[in-house]
Order: sequence, then structure tokens, then C-alpha cells
Amino acid sequence: MSRAIVAFKVRHGSLAVRVRLLASIDDVHSEWVSGGRPCQRNHTIHAFFQPDLSPLAKTVGTIVLAADGLLTEVIPHEVTHAVLHAQGGASRSADEAAATAVGVLCHRIFTRLRRAGLEA
Repeated sequence: MSRAIVAFKVRHGSLAVRVRLLASIDDVHSEWVSGGRPCQRNHTIHAFFQPDLSPLAKTVGTIVLAADGLLTEVIPHEVTHAVLHAQGGASRSADEAAATAVGVLCHRIFTRLRRAGLEA
């Protein structure tokens, strides 16, 4: 497990998620692979959500991010996974299209706001 630059917990109502920020995309990818998770050839993992499966867990899971990643896209993407998991939703692969749509749309909104001189 790579050393996190920062780690914290965020909460909304009864939904709590741990967040770990690693130094680089390479660190995130290495942590993903070292956890025995599948990875397609020539595909780098930029961020991931790891659910807590224990019924006694105090969080729904952990989001792992890269400091050099496209955070405006991957944060909404991984938060979508966390929320759907907390609601008893789809498996990791079944909710991928929804999470990707949320991430890409949020990134595009943030980009347009920055171009208009606004910070989100």
C-alpha cells in the first residue's frame, strides 16, 4: 500500500467515505494491481473505489485518488460508485457506465466554468 499524501473521511448523513490521495497515477495503479484486482492490458487505473464489505464497517469504502490525476472527473466518478454501493446498487462493472457519465459531465461543467472565469 502506497503512502497517502493525505487521508480523510467525508460524510453526508449516514453515508461516510474514506479518501486517500496518493502522489501519482502510477501509485494508484500499483495499489490496484497489488490488491489482486483485474486490470486490462495497457489500461492504467487512475482512481478506484474499494467497498468495505464488513457489516460492521463505519464507512461504505475508500476512494483512492492520484494527486496528478484529472480530479474533476475521477472524484465524481468514484463518488458515484460509492453512493450506488451504499444503496445496495450494482456490481463494480455494472455501474461503470453511470459513473463514467457522471465523471465526464462533471469535468466538462467544471472546465466550462473555469473558462468563464468562475471557480467551482
